[in-house]
Amino acid sequence: MNTSKGVKLESYSIEQLAIQVTGDIAINYYRIKINWATSEGVEVRKDAFRITHTWIRTQGTWQIVGGMSAPVNADGK
Repeated sequence: MNTSKGVKLESYSIEQLAIQVTGDIAINYYRIKINWATSEGVEVRKDAFRITHTWIRTQGTWQIVGGMSAPVNADGK
């Protein structure tokens, strides 16, 4: 884990790529970019991930039922 190595979360961004809703099921696709830095603010690492979450609408509210993530490919996708 980065924080155990003296590295902290400097910034992040979340980009919603798509959402597909069919009845009471929704699948949401994101790209997350994360910048890590030392406590002095020196950037040490950048990460980017693709995230997928599956949601179900039940009793009038949305509840997450599953998800997965993977690093982006060489093209950043």
